[in-house]
Amino acid sequence: MALCIALLLGGTGARWITPPEPQGAPVRPHPRRAGTAAWQPGGGSARPPLAVTQWSLKSGNGEDASATGRAPAGRPLTLRITLAGNAAAVAALRDRGSLAIEVHWTREPAGAVPGAPNLVTRLSIGHPGLADRLAAEVRRTGFFAWHSWAQKSSLSPGVWSVSLTYPNGRLLSCGTPPTPCRFRIRVG
Repeated sequence: MALCIALLLGGTGARWITPPEPQGAPVRPHPRRAGTAAWQPGGGSARPPLAVTQWSLKSGNGEDASATGRAPAGRPLTLRITLAGNAAAVAALRDRGSLAIEVHWTREPAGAVPGAPNLVTRLSIGHPGLADRLAAEVRRTGFFAWHSWAQKSSLSPGVWSVSLTYPNGRLLSCGTPPTPCRFRIRVG
């Protein structure tokens, strides 16, 4: 199934983007604007097990919502990501049986006017049956690539924040230099 998703995403010609930086958050400037990150492989303690190397936001009408920072209300919004995992990710996969990340769809500011509720989408990365194959890829290239996506089926007007975290709440890293994976989009 992962291979099918990888082929589907790879064949769509998606335009990958660099997420806009959140307002008021202490984030270093991000000079890359291409939407891909030059992730450095390695399994040392300095590197997290997973890093987001490519990402895009597509609105329900097929437009690249990331490029404009806007999406139509009442339509779905899809976040597509490519993750790079290192040897530590493979070890965790073998120990736990799967890895997980969460996509948080949060209305800004908290308690904003009523509308579509906040949502947390849990994504599983790998499964025990793939551990040997992913380990071989890490030995060969220094990392394995995993393609995934999450969708919010309907967004009400306003400003939404989309963030990627581990289940413990720690933000994943996007880009080079690594910055917290948070995206802001205006809906309406």
